[in-house]
Amino acid sequence: MADKIVAFICTHNACRSQIAEALARHAGYEGYEFFSAGSDPLVQIDPNAVRIMKEKFGIDMHSQRSKTIRDIPAPDIAISMGCGVKCPYDDDWGMEDPTGKPDEVYLKVIGQIQERLKETFGEHELNLKELFDRHFSDRMTPARYRLIFANTISRSVMDTPIGPLRIFASGEAVLGVEPAERERADAGTEAGKISADRILPGDASGELVKACEAELKEYFAGERRAFDLPVNPEGTEFQKNVWSHLQQIPYGETRTYGQLAAMVGNAKASRAVGMANHCNPIMILIPCHRVIGADGSLTGYAAGIEAKKFLLQLEKRYTE
Repeated sequence: MADKIVAFICTHNACRSQIAEALARHAGYEGYEFFSAGSDPLVQIDPNAVRIMKEKFGIDMHSQRSKTIRDIPAPDIAISMGCGVKCPYDDDWGMEDPTGKPDEVYLKVIGQIQERLKETFGEHELNLKELFDRHFSDRMTPARYRLIFANTISRSVMDTPIGPLRIFASGEAVLGVEPAERERADAGTEAGKISADRILPGDASGELVKACEAELKEYFAGERRAFDLPVNPEGTEFQKNVWSHLQQIPYGETRTYGQLAAMVGNAKASRAVGMANHCNPIMILIPCHRVIGADGSLTGYAAGIEAKKFLLQLEKRYTE
Protein backbone atom coordinates (compact mmCIF):
# COMPACT_ATOMS: atom_id res chain seq x y z
CA MET A 1 0.00 0.00 0.00
CA ALA A 2 1.37 3.40 -1.00
CA ASP A 3 2.25 5.91 1.70
CA LYS A 4 -0.32 8.56 2.51
CA ILE A 5 0.90 12.02 1.48
CA VAL A 6 0.70 14.53 4.35
CA ALA A 7 1.14 18.22 3.58
CA PHE A 8 1.84 20.73 6.35
CA ILE A 9 0.60 24.05 4.98
CA CYS A 10 1.03 27.66 6.11
CA THR A 11 -0.90 30.48 4.48
CA HIS A 12 2.27 32.57 4.35
CA ASN A 13 5.92 31.48 4.46
CA ALA A 14 5.85 27.89 5.74
CA CYS A 15 8.20 28.32 8.71
CA ARG A 16 6.18 26.14 11.09
CA SER A 17 5.33 23.79 8.25
CA GLN A 18 9.01 23.14 7.62
CA ILE A 19 9.61 22.46 11.31
CA ALA A 20 6.65 20.04 11.38
CA GLU A 21 7.90 18.28 8.24
CA ALA A 22 11.43 17.90 9.63
CA LEU A 23 10.17 16.57 12.97
CA ALA A 24 7.74 14.16 11.29
CA ARG A 25 10.42 12.80 8.94
CA HIS A 26 12.87 12.47 11.84
CA ALA A 27 10.30 10.54 13.90
CA GLY A 28 10.05 7.96 11.11
CA TYR A 29 6.28 7.52 11.12
CA GLU A 30 5.55 4.58 8.84
CA GLY A 31 2.97 4.80 6.06
CA TYR A 32 3.30 8.57 5.50
CA GLU A 33 5.29 10.85 3.21
CA PHE A 34 5.60 14.43 4.49
CA PHE A 35 5.81 17.76 2.66
CA SER A 36 5.63 21.40 3.73
CA ALA A 37 4.39 24.34 1.71
CA GLY A 38 3.33 27.97 1.91
CA SER A 39 1.77 30.50 -0.40
CA ASP A 40 4.94 32.63 -0.21
CA PRO A 41 7.61 30.14 0.89
CA LEU A 42 10.95 31.10 2.34
CA VAL A 43 14.11 30.52 0.31
CA GLN A 44 15.64 29.37 3.58
CA ILE A 45 14.10 28.84 6.99
CA ASP A 46 14.99 31.18 9.88
CA PRO A 47 18.64 30.49 10.85
CA ASN A 48 17.59 30.38 14.51
CA ALA A 49 15.26 27.48 13.79
CA VAL A 50 18.00 25.72 11.80
CA ARG A 51 20.46 26.16 14.67
CA ILE A 52 18.05 25.02 17.39
CA MET A 53 16.85 21.99 15.44
CA LYS A 54 20.49 20.95 14.95
CA GLU A 55 21.63 21.63 18.53
CA LYS A 56 18.62 20.25 20.38
CA PHE A 57 17.36 17.48 18.10
CA GLY A 58 20.23 16.61 15.78
CA ILE A 59 18.13 17.48 12.70
CA ASP A 60 19.94 19.20 9.82
CA MET A 61 17.56 21.57 8.02
CA HIS A 62 20.17 23.46 5.96
CA SER A 63 19.18 21.68 2.77
CA GLN A 64 15.44 21.85 3.39
CA ARG A 65 13.46 24.23 1.23
CA SER A 66 9.73 24.81 1.39
CA LYS A 67 7.57 24.73 -1.72
CA THR A 68 4.56 26.62 -2.96
CA ILE A 69 1.22 24.99 -2.30
CA ARG A 70 0.83 24.22 -6.01
CA ASP A 71 4.19 22.44 -6.23
CA ILE A 72 3.55 19.64 -3.75
CA PRO A 73 1.85 16.35 -4.64
CA ALA A 74 -1.92 16.24 -4.11
CA PRO A 75 -2.14 15.37 -0.39
CA ASP A 76 -4.26 12.69 1.20
CA ILE A 77 -4.19 14.83 4.34
CA ALA A 78 -3.65 18.60 4.33
CA ILE A 79 -2.78 20.06 7.74
CA SER A 80 -3.24 23.77 8.31
CA MET A 81 -0.48 25.20 10.47
CA GLY A 82 -2.20 28.59 10.75
CA CYS A 83 -1.37 31.98 9.31
CA GLY A 84 2.36 32.63 9.32
CA VAL A 85 2.55 36.39 8.84
CA LYS A 86 4.48 36.73 12.11
CA CYS A 87 5.44 33.06 12.25
CA PRO A 88 6.25 31.64 14.69
CA TYR A 89 5.24 34.50 16.95
CA ASP A 90 1.63 35.08 15.89
CA ASP A 91 -1.18 35.33 18.36
CA ASP A 92 -2.69 31.90 17.70
CA TRP A 93 0.27 30.36 19.52
CA GLY A 94 -0.60 32.33 22.64
CA MET A 95 2.75 34.16 22.74
CA GLU A 96 3.75 37.77 22.81
CA ASP A 97 6.39 38.86 20.32
CA PRO A 98 9.56 37.57 22.01
CA THR A 99 12.11 39.64 20.08
CA GLY A 100 15.57 38.62 21.13
CA LYS A 101 14.45 35.27 22.58
CA PRO A 102 14.46 32.88 19.60
CA ASP A 103 15.53 29.84 21.63
CA GLU A 104 12.64 30.20 24.05
CA VAL A 105 10.13 30.74 21.27
CA TYR A 106 11.27 27.99 18.96
CA LEU A 107 11.62 25.46 21.74
CA LYS A 108 8.02 26.16 22.73
CA VAL A 109 6.82 25.94 19.13
CA ILE A 110 8.82 22.76 18.48
CA GLY A 111 7.55 21.22 21.69
CA GLN A 112 3.95 21.94 20.73
CA ILE A 113 4.41 20.45 17.27
CA GLN A 114 6.16 17.37 18.69
CA GLU A 115 3.30 16.69 21.08
CA ARG A 116 0.72 16.98 18.32
CA LEU A 117 2.68 14.70 16.02
CA LYS A 118 3.16 12.11 18.73
CA GLU A 119 -0.46 12.26 19.82
CA THR A 120 -1.82 12.11 16.31
CA PHE A 121 0.38 9.67 14.42
CA GLY A 122 1.27 7.60 17.42
CA GLU A 123 -2.15 6.93 18.93
CA HIS A 124 -5.01 8.40 16.94
CA GLU A 125 -4.56 7.67 13.25
CA LEU A 126 -8.30 7.20 12.75
CA ASN A 127 -8.96 10.70 14.10
CA LEU A 128 -6.09 12.36 12.25
CA LYS A 129 -8.06 15.16 10.61
CA GLU A 130 -10.19 15.86 13.66
CA LEU A 131 -7.11 16.30 15.83
CA PHE A 132 -5.36 18.64 13.45
CA ASP A 133 -8.52 20.63 12.82
CA ARG A 134 -8.64 21.21 16.57
CA HIS A 135 -4.95 21.79 17.31
CA PHE A 136 -3.76 23.59 14.17
CA SER A 137 -6.92 25.55 13.48
CA ASP A 138 -7.03 28.31 10.89
CA ARG A 139 -9.86 30.07 9.17
CA MET A 140 -9.25 27.68 6.29
CA THR A 141 -9.52 24.08 7.48
CA PRO A 142 -7.45 21.21 6.07
CA ALA A 143 -10.60 19.92 4.38
CA ARG A 144 -10.94 23.21 2.54
CA TYR A 145 -7.27 23.21 1.54
CA ARG A 146 -7.86 19.84 -0.06
CA LEU A 147 -10.87 21.10 -1.99
CA ILE A 148 -9.06 24.12 -3.35
CA PHE A 149 -5.55 22.90 -4.01
CA ALA A 150 -5.70 19.17 -4.76
CA ASN A 151 -4.89 18.74 -8.45
CA THR A 152 -7.44 15.93 -8.92
CA ILE A 153 -10.50 18.09 -8.23
CA SER A 154 -12.63 20.00 -10.75
CA ARG A 155 -14.71 23.03 -9.78
CA SER A 156 -17.09 25.53 -11.34
CA VAL A 157 -19.38 28.38 -10.35
CA MET A 158 -23.02 28.42 -11.46
CA ASP A 159 -25.68 31.11 -11.11
CA THR A 160 -28.76 30.17 -9.08
CA PRO A 161 -31.79 32.00 -7.62
CA ILE A 162 -29.99 32.18 -4.25
CA GLY A 163 -26.75 33.50 -5.72
CA PRO A 164 -23.71 31.91 -7.35
CA LEU A 165 -22.69 28.50 -6.03
CA ARG A 166 -19.28 26.85 -6.35
CA ILE A 167 -19.23 23.09 -6.99
CA PHE A 168 -16.27 20.79 -6.26
CA ALA A 169 -15.95 17.16 -7.41
CA SER A 170 -13.39 14.39 -7.61
CA GLY A 171 -13.62 11.57 -10.11
CA GLU A 172 -15.75 9.59 -7.64
CA ALA A 173 -18.10 12.05 -5.93
CA VAL A 174 -19.31 15.59 -5.38
CA LEU A 175 -17.15 17.03 -2.58
CA GLY A 176 -18.59 20.47 -2.06
CA VAL A 177 -21.37 22.92 -2.93
CA GLU A 178 -20.92 26.31 -1.29
CA PRO A 179 -21.77 29.98 -1.84
CA ALA A 180 -19.28 31.41 -4.32
CA GLU A 181 -19.36 34.58 -2.23
CA ARG A 182 -17.19 32.71 0.24
CA GLU A 183 -14.25 33.80 -1.89
CA ARG A 184 -14.43 37.18 -0.13
CA ALA A 185 -13.33 35.47 3.09
CA ASP A 186 -10.34 34.09 1.18
CA ALA A 187 -9.18 37.53 0.03
CA GLY A 188 -5.48 38.02 0.60
CA THR A 189 -4.78 34.28 0.89
CA GLU A 190 -3.53 31.82 -1.69
CA ALA A 191 -7.11 30.60 -2.06
CA GLY A 192 -8.14 34.07 -3.14
CA LYS A 193 -5.96 33.74 -6.22
CA ILE A 194 -7.69 30.68 -7.69
CA SER A 195 -9.83 30.91 -10.80
CA ALA A 196 -13.57 30.33 -10.46
CA ASP A 197 -13.61 27.35 -12.83
CA ARG A 198 -11.21 24.47 -13.35
CA ILE A 199 -12.61 21.52 -15.27
CA LEU A 200 -9.96 18.84 -15.67
CA PRO A 201 -10.01 17.74 -19.34
CA GLY A 202 -11.02 14.14 -19.94
CA ASP A 203 -11.49 13.53 -16.21
CA ALA A 204 -14.57 12.12 -14.47
CA SER A 205 -14.42 14.96 -11.95
CA GLY A 206 -15.40 17.43 -14.65
CA GLU A 207 -18.33 15.30 -15.71
CA LEU A 208 -19.55 15.13 -12.11
CA VAL A 209 -19.37 18.92 -11.77
CA LYS A 210 -21.47 19.30 -14.94
CA ALA A 211 -23.94 16.66 -13.75
CA CYS A 212 -24.29 18.47 -10.44
CA GLU A 213 -25.00 21.74 -12.25
CA ALA A 214 -27.70 20.02 -14.30
CA GLU A 215 -29.40 18.45 -11.28
CA LEU A 216 -29.31 21.74 -9.34
CA LYS A 217 -30.97 23.52 -12.28
CA GLU A 218 -33.72 20.89 -12.23
CA TYR A 219 -34.09 21.33 -8.47
CA PHE A 220 -34.52 25.10 -8.73
CA ALA A 221 -37.05 24.59 -11.53
CA GLY A 222 -39.11 22.31 -9.29
CA GLU A 223 -38.36 19.31 -11.49
CA ARG A 224 -36.19 17.36 -9.04
CA ARG A 225 -36.80 16.34 -5.43
CA ALA A 226 -33.86 13.99 -4.88
CA PHE A 227 -30.30 13.99 -6.18
CA ASP A 228 -28.77 10.95 -7.86
CA LEU A 229 -25.12 11.92 -7.57
CA PRO A 230 -22.60 10.32 -5.20
CA VAL A 231 -21.44 12.66 -2.45
CA ASN A 232 -18.39 12.37 -0.22
CA PRO A 233 -18.29 15.20 2.34
CA GLU A 234 -15.08 15.38 4.34
CA GLY A 235 -15.50 15.56 8.09
CA THR A 236 -15.35 13.69 11.37
CA GLU A 237 -17.28 10.47 11.85
CA PHE A 238 -19.83 12.32 13.98
CA GLN A 239 -20.33 14.98 11.30
CA LYS A 240 -20.72 12.34 8.58
CA ASN A 241 -23.33 10.58 10.69
CA VAL A 242 -25.30 13.81 11.05
CA TRP A 243 -25.01 14.56 7.33
CA SER A 244 -26.25 11.09 6.38
CA HIS A 245 -29.33 11.64 8.55
CA LEU A 246 -29.91 15.03 6.94
CA GLN A 247 -30.34 13.18 3.66
CA GLN A 248 -33.24 11.25 5.24
CA ILE A 249 -35.35 14.39 5.75
CA PRO A 250 -37.93 14.31 2.93
CA TYR A 251 -38.25 17.05 0.34
CA GLY A 252 -40.69 19.72 1.51
CA GLU A 253 -40.41 18.79 5.21
CA THR A 254 -38.39 20.18 8.12
CA ARG A 255 -36.96 18.86 11.36
CA THR A 256 -35.80 20.71 14.47
CA TYR A 257 -32.27 20.35 15.79
CA GLY A 258 -33.68 18.28 18.65
CA GLN A 259 -35.47 15.97 16.26
CA LEU A 260 -32.31 15.59 14.17
CA ALA A 261 -30.34 14.79 17.33
CA ALA A 262 -32.87 12.06 18.14
CA MET A 263 -32.51 10.70 14.59
CA VAL A 264 -28.76 10.54 15.09
CA GLY A 265 -29.27 8.61 18.31
CA ASN A 266 -28.54 11.19 20.99
CA ALA A 267 -31.45 13.48 21.80
CA LYS A 268 -29.28 15.51 24.19
CA ALA A 269 -26.71 16.38 21.51
CA SER A 270 -28.73 19.06 19.72
CA ARG A 271 -25.95 21.64 20.10
CA ALA A 272 -23.29 19.32 18.63
CA VAL A 273 -25.70 18.30 15.89
CA GLY A 274 -26.31 21.97 15.14
CA MET A 275 -22.58 22.56 14.75
CA ALA A 276 -22.26 19.58 12.41
CA ASN A 277 -25.24 20.88 10.43
CA HIS A 278 -23.50 24.26 10.16
CA CYS A 279 -20.32 22.58 8.84
CA ASN A 280 -22.09 20.70 6.02
CA PRO A 281 -19.85 21.25 2.94
CA ILE A 282 -22.42 20.13 0.33
CA MET A 283 -25.43 22.40 0.64
CA ILE A 284 -28.77 21.47 -0.98
CA LEU A 285 -27.64 17.96 -1.98
CA ILE A 286 -27.24 17.36 1.75
CA PRO A 287 -30.27 19.41 2.83
CA CYS A 288 -29.16 21.20 5.98
CA HIS A 289 -31.65 23.95 5.06
CA ARG A 290 -34.45 21.62 6.23
CA VAL A 291 -33.36 21.95 9.88
CA ILE A 292 -34.98 24.74 11.89
CA GLY A 293 -35.16 25.95 15.47
CA ALA A 294 -37.58 24.46 18.02
CA ASP A 295 -39.68 27.65 17.78
CA GLY A 296 -39.82 27.46 13.99
CA SER A 297 -37.09 30.07 13.44
CA LEU A 298 -34.84 29.55 10.45
CA THR A 299 -31.58 30.10 12.41
CA GLY A 300 -28.36 30.27 10.35
CA TYR A 301 -27.44 29.10 6.85
CA ALA A 302 -24.23 29.28 4.83
CA ALA A 303 -25.88 31.22 2.01
CA GLY A 304 -27.90 33.42 4.38
CA ILE A 305 -31.33 33.29 5.98
CA GLU A 306 -33.07 34.61 2.87
CA ALA A 307 -31.60 31.76 0.82
CA LYS A 308 -32.78 29.22 3.39
CA LYS A 309 -36.27 30.78 3.34
CA PHE A 310 -36.28 30.63 -0.47
CA LEU A 311 -35.34 26.93 -0.53
CA LEU A 312 -38.01 25.96 2.00
CA GLN A 313 -40.68 27.95 0.15
CA LEU A 314 -39.57 26.43 -3.16
CA GLU A 315 -40.00 22.90 -1.81
CA LYS A 316 -43.31 23.76 -0.16
CA ARG A 317 -44.63 25.19 -3.41
CA TYR A 318 -43.84 22.03 -5.37
CA THR A 319 -45.30 19.66 -2.77
CA GLU A 320 -48.69 21.39 -2.46
